[in-house]
Amino acid sequence: MAQLMVMGLVVAVAVAVCLYAAVAAFKQPVSRPRLEKFAARQRLRVTADNGPLVLHALGITQRWRTLGLWTGIACGVLWSLREGRLTLDFAAAFIGWFAGAVVAEWRIAGIPRGEGRRAASLAPRTLSSYLRRGPLVTLAVALAIWLGATIAAALRTGGLAPWAWAAVTLSGLALLVLTLRRVVDRPQPPAGDDLVAADDALRARAAAVLTGSAIAALGLPTAAVFEVAGRSEAVYGNASWAAIGLLLMLLELGVGWRLATDASPARTGRARPAPAATQS
Repeated sequence: MAQLMVMGLVVAVAVAVCLYAAVAAFKQPVSRPRLEKFAARQRLRVTADNGPLVLHALGITQRWRTLGLWTGIACGVLWSLREGRLTLDFAAAFIGWFAGAVVAEWRIAGIPRGEGRRAASLAPRTLSSYLRRGPLVTLAVALAIWLGATIAAALRTGGLAPWAWAAVTLSGLALLVLTLRRVVDRPQPPAGDDLVAADDALRARAAAVLTGSAIAALGLPTAAVFEVAGRSEAVYGNASWAAIGLLLMLLELGVGWRLATDASPARTGRARPAPAATQS
C-alpha cells in the first residue's frame, strides 16, 4: 500500500510539473531574439505592417509546439511508471512536439482579409515555392531506406511487427502530406507586399520544419524494423542489424534537425533581403 501511495505521488508531481510548464509556455510572449532569428533565416524585413502577423503566427507555433512537447514528456513518464521506473522518453517528447507543430499549422489563418494595401498576385503557389529540393530528396532517401528495411524485416521474420510499424509510419506521412498541403493552399488574400512576403516566409518556415522533422522522425521506425530484421539471426547478427538501425536513426535525427533549422527563404520573389532587425 505504501509503495502504491508513493508511486501515485510521483505520478501526480510529474504530471503537475508538465502541466505547469505547458501553461507557462502558453502565456509566454514571443521574444525579440526569436523574431530576429526567424527574420534572418527567412531573409525577411519585419516592418510595422507585417510585424503583427509574424508575431501572431510565431506565438501560435511556439505555444502549440511547447504544449505538444510537454504532453509527450508527460505521456512518456506515465508509460515508464507502468513498469515501476521514472524515465524521460525522447521519442514520446519528439512525437508530442511534432504533433503540436502540425496543430499549429492548421490553426494559423494567414493574412486577415482587408489588411494593408491590396495588390493581387497571379503567381501560382506550389510546394516548390516554399521548400527546396534538397529536403525533399533527403526525405525520399529516408523513405526508401525505411521501406527497404521494412520489406526485409517482413520477409526474414514473417511477423506482424514490421507491418505495425509500417501502418504507424504511413499514418504519420499522410498527416505530413495533408499539413504541407494546408500550408501551401492556405488562403492568401490580396494585401501589401510586406504582408505577402511575411506570409510566404511563414509558409516556407513551416514547410522546412515539417519536412526536417519528418526525416528525423523516420529514424525511429527505421531503427525498429532493422532490429526486427535481425531477430532471425544469431545473437551477434541481431546486434549488427540493431547497430546499423541505431546509426541510421542518429544520422536521420541529425540531418532532419539541420534541415529544419537551416535558412529556408520562400522563392516567390516577395521576400526582401535584410538584416534581422525590425523597423519601428
